Amino acid sequence: MSIDSDIAVYLVELLGGSKDFWLNIQFNYEKNVRRFQSSDVDDNFDSYQKLIKEMKKKSWLPSSEYKYLDQLNLKSFFGLPDFSPMDEESIYTNSLGTKYKKIGRYEFSTLNLAAFMRKAELEVRMKNIKNDFNKSLFLSKLQEIKVLSKRKGLKNFEQELSEICAECGVAIVFLSALEKCPIRGVSKFVDNRGMIVITDKYNKDYIFWQTFFHEAAHLILHQDEMTHYDFGEPNDYEEDSKCEQEADDFMISQLLYPLSFDEVKHKIDFKLVYKSKRSSWKNLCTVANELNISTSVLVGVFKFSKDIEYRFFNNGHKPIFD
Repeated sequence: MSIDSDIAVYLVELLGGSKDFWLNIQFNYEKNVRRFQSSDVDDNFDSYQKLIKEMKKKSWLPSSEYKYLDQLNLKSFFGLPDFSPMDEESIYTNSLGTKYKKIGRYEFSTLNLAAFMRKAELEVRMKNIKNDFNKSLFLSKLQEIKVLSKRKGLKNFEQELSEICAECGVAIVFLSALEKCPIRGVSKFVDNRGMIVITDKYNKDYIFWQTFFHEAAHLILHQDEMTHYDFGEPNDYEEDSKCEQEADDFMISQLLYPLSFDEVKHKIDFKLVYKSKRSSWKNLCTVANELNISTSVLVGVFKFSKDIEYRFFNNGHKPIFD
């Protein structure tokens, strides 16, 4: 509904101002609409329309009915000047950097991956983490963090986890993944701060905690300029990836601390899994309580090591994200 003379008078009585003030707002609105309708878009704009549509659904971009405004919003999102052409190579360089490691063999869109990483870094900057990354402090806090796995649902530990990480100079970000961007976790450094991103791609508590400790391992063990992308389910990557194996070994050692993997394994009667699920679950609960982690996470470790088949105890795994 447009503002005409009658509506302008009504707005003056309701909200104040003058009749000319409200009519001028309508005039400027119509002027901008005509400008957006007549403004040219880049020749390659159509190649970004699918991404724009998906980003709007996630509220990563403002809603708009005009292509030109969509283009301006997308350029602003990626930090590109309004009058510069949309250039995918520039987007990749600015958002992905020159060094990154992708894990797994999945169909993915580099453009969607760039948008995902840009959104993650924007979220990190909004958190305003004051401390630089403190490796020794972060390492010392991991045992405090793993206890949070006993709480159900992200809402019951998100604030405490974020505060502990921030104290160590680490920003943790939770995002939903875009299409053709099957990421479960990312780690990298941004302005001397560590960044861990965890997605809702696999909404299971044990995968969440495996992902967190895996990404924490990259920050602690691999302090380089590399961005580490973990695609797909845990334990689904090239066998010869040394840094990924190191991160997995670290993840397991921290979750099972103060015992070693073999020591914990000897405490579990794996034959019970096939004989009596109830007795087996009771056995696993006892060991998990000793380690101060959730039983779901303990089961997840031994699913990861293939000592427990993935078809068992699925009811014991709970969703993290609402």
